[in-house]
Amino acid sequence: MFVSSFLKKTIFHILNTIIIFWIFFNPTLFSFEIPFSTEEIKSSSNHISEFLRIYPADSLLCPYKNDAWFWHDENNLYILWEGEIGNDFEKGNFSPRDYFVKSDYLRLEIITDINNYYSYVFYFFPLLNKYDAVRNSNLHQDKNWDSSYEYNSKINDDNWVVKITIPFQDLRFYGSPPYHWKFLFTRFFFKEKEFFAYPFATLKMGKDYFRKGEDIVINEKIKKNRNYHFRPYTVINYDILSRKINFDKENFGMDFSLKPNYSTKLKLSVNPDFSDVPLDDEIDIYNLKYAPFYPENRYFFTEDFNVFGVDNYTFYSRNILQPQYALKITGNTKNFSYGVLSTRDKQISEDGIKTNDDDFYNIIALNPHKKDLNCQITLLNRMNKNYHNEVIHFVPNWEFAKNKTIWLDLNLSTREVDGLRKNGYFFRSGYSFLKNDFKISLKTETMNKNYFADTGKISEKDYYYWSVEALKNMDLKHDFFKNLMTHFEVEEEIEISSNKIIERISDLSVYLDSKIKLNLWVNYKYGEEMYFSKIYNKWKFFVGLEWEKWKWLSPSITVSRQKTLVYSFNDTFMKNYFQLSLEGDLNKYFGYRITADNIRYENFPESDTNDDNYWFGNFDLSVNFSNSLSITNGFRFNNYEWYDSIGYLGMFGNLKWEIRKNLFVYVGYKGSDIYYTNETEPNYKKLYFKMIAKF
Repeated sequence: MFVSSFLKKTIFHILNTIIIFWIFFNPTLFSFEIPFSTEEIKSSSNHISEFLRIYPADSLLCPYKNDAWFWHDENNLYILWEGEIGNDFEKGNFSPRDYFVKSDYLRLEIITDINNYYSYVFYFFPLLNKYDAVRNSNLHQDKNWDSSYEYNSKINDDNWVVKITIPFQDLRFYGSPPYHWKFLFTRFFFKEKEFFAYPFATLKMGKDYFRKGEDIVINEKIKKNRNYHFRPYTVINYDILSRKINFDKENFGMDFSLKPNYSTKLKLSVNPDFSDVPLDDEIDIYNLKYAPFYPENRYFFTEDFNVFGVDNYTFYSRNILQPQYALKITGNTKNFSYGVLSTRDKQISEDGIKTNDDDFYNIIALNPHKKDLNCQITLLNRMNKNYHNEVIHFVPNWEFAKNKTIWLDLNLSTREVDGLRKNGYFFRSGYSFLKNDFKISLKTETMNKNYFADTGKISEKDYYYWSVEALKNMDLKHDFFKNLMTHFEVEEEIEISSNKIIERISDLSVYLDSKIKLNLWVNYKYGEEMYFSKIYNKWKFFVGLEWEKWKWLSPSITVSRQKTLVYSFNDTFMKNYFQLSLEGDLNKYFGYRITADNIRYENFPESDTNDDNYWFGNFDLSVNFSNSLSITNGFRFNNYEWYDSIGYLGMFGNLKWEIRKNLFVYVGYKGSDIYYTNETEPNYKKLYFKMIAKF
């Protein structure tokens, strides 16, 4: 009897173990299978409906009905979404592509490669605006990626219906059927500033945001299309000051991309043009220790996932001022991703003086990875005659437990100029931990004085650095406040050769989001900084208030008072800062943005090079006749006094017209004037006409 009972229990436990093992390792068991069809399908098997509130993150069911059905053919993924709307439904306004509008909207994210932690993001608006992006592993969105997605939007008294087409050719994936992907579907209510999603996943979850996506299975083979995009262009420039038309072989160029399969992509650009890029905003650049970084928005340098695995310190693409050509190949498989980049800059001379070299830039990258471990290996090179610089970039990253990650970043460089060689190193390491609303990060780094990464941008050398950072982001169950975020960081940088402090900073920030869309943020910093072998104490108190109550007017005010180091005087002074910002959409055709900033120093000594009280401002007005025809205008202004210069005024205007699908015309103006005590001097004034076709 005892043996029989023992045998039964043993068999029972073995069967339980087998069942649990099978459930855990069978990815299709609870997956959402998307049916194959050339016609619309509405059934319970391809249907979702329960959208739960993720902001505030209380999992409440959406009070309005939501229904979505998924199906696919060999070329596209289709989604039909139907939802109830109320009196507060906001339609928004017209806009050019990738301009975010203030409206209700839907957002679909498709995850085709969970090992690399990125998603393709598609937005759907009532007025058919288009905004697509890639959400990378740090959860930020890069809107410079574009797809060929389409959708229809129909609105009646109490319903909004959206039919979506996502071409498979725009997605990067690997393997053969069945394809195991994930998706996240989100609905946003503009007036209440609330998000509801299926399934429940929030950005505060870190990488779990991707892992918690709904599993989907596509069992049928996806058709292999010849997926290429060819974008030739021509541009005519007219210099108003010299009254000359610039039109020669350098006014022609092209962008070309090819996907020989769904996991590999090739990009080629020849003589790219950026005439239609607006003027940069005026910012306070008059007391910076180092030049600021600027984001990259040029077609060639954008990608759907960061295969090269480098930051601006190692590769800063804006070093390449005017590429003659640029070639890039990227790809991924189940076990690794890879990339190759090669480009050459253009030599530029002004008044017979060379201001930019025609250097070559080359990158080769390989990233073998498993579910919780990846190892980025990148080789970078910049070279020209009698000069070369190489960097080997090695970064293992291990998530040894859920949302607990440790990483190393080892960089070794060699640089030779006219036969003189120098070798250097740059080493970083870190640890991060995320649980619920709390995140903590630890980081150390060191760089010796012989390290060079000429493909990137380095501000300091010969230092050791450490930092501790803590972040708490929690939703509040309060009648007035919705969300509270607190951030605290301590960091220290020490010069290796002297063992003296370069900089030490403690930073505390608090951000409060209210239910009436009145938001408050407060920041306090205290620190020490060494400059020319002397240590200076400094501090900053900062308060900001923003009210997003009205669509036509969103005002914000920022004030700060600080004790700051002025580098040109090698001394500290009291500084007062004030900013007023106004922005809004007047209707579905007109939008505007205004910022005005004032900087005022106390007890400044007399100087021809430093202004103690100045303003700078930005004004933008957009006129959108439709989503395919828009005009943007802007002014940039400052009255900073420097010797006999007393100000600057920049102006631009751009008309963008999609005459028909994939045929674009740009017409615009750029110009600026420098104001002096007794005269105004035109800096430059140019007109341009540009035509782009996409095939």
